[in-house]
Amino acid sequence: MLQSGEDREIIQFTDFKDVGMSYESSPCTFPTHWHLSAEFVLANRNQCVYEVKRTRYTLNEGDILLVWPAEVHAVVETPPKASMILQFSSEIITQLKDIDRISNRLKKLHLVRKEDGALYDVLSGRIRDCYRLYHSNEMFVETQIKMHIIEMLYHIAVNAVNRQEAESPGAGSGDAYYKVQQACSYIIENCTRDLSQKEVADHVNFSVYYFSRIFKEYTMETFSQFLTRHRLEHAVKLLNSDTISITDVAFLSGFQSISNFNKAFLRNLHCSPKEYRKLRQQSE
Repeated sequence: MLQSGEDREIIQFTDFKDVGMSYESSPCTFPTHWHLSAEFVLANRNQCVYEVKRTRYTLNEGDILLVWPAEVHAVVETPPKASMILQFSSEIITQLKDIDRISNRLKKLHLVRKEDGALYDVLSGRIRDCYRLYHSNEMFVETQIKMHIIEMLYHIAVNAVNRQEAESPGAGSGDAYYKVQQACSYIIENCTRDLSQKEVADHVNFSVYYFSRIFKEYTMETFSQFLTRHRLEHAVKLLNSDTISITDVAFLSGFQSISNFNKAFLRNLHCSPKEYRKLRQQSE
């Protein structure tokens, strides 16, 4: 079930924490919107038309559409009962730190078809498994579904790394990239305090120039973008508590001013911290 604030959506997961599914109730049309959850769509009929980030996708039976957190998308038109939809919280991704480090690479993949072979087989099978489990009386259903989601994310991540390796042989391997992984972990662990690119570069024994270049090549984000994204993830968690002021949320998340916090929040999440908190309250 969705709560709407203009084009922003807060998804209410009613049956299991952080996971929801629909099929027979899936909408045939839905206006342009976005939410902080991921959405995997398996088409069970032809001519299912979706739009993601202004690109139109026509799904035929068996095709899979991947919508990543905070991506603007719409259901343009589908036949009735045509789409099996799995939605899950972005926190499932961010808690997998090794996958979260390359989340920008994952977001380059939106359409998966039968000709994509092993990746298609895994995603198609696991989405159907999730739907079966969702409506079953088995033990530990939530845990089983999340295991399937993690398996799908793993295979998508491997596919993303293999694609980059094919496009740029040697990329993503070697000592330099292991150090970038160490740098990512260091940033995540220290994102809530004042943190400079030089400090992180020194931590992995790189020059600032070399670190800046190889970090962006590996993560597809600048140091500043990566740091800001993780500060905002921390801020979103704090905003779920009404007892912490928005100003305190900003400083506790590593932002040096409330102005910078508001600008970063609006730029990345398309709403202000105050609006986000209000929407979250309305969904509870």
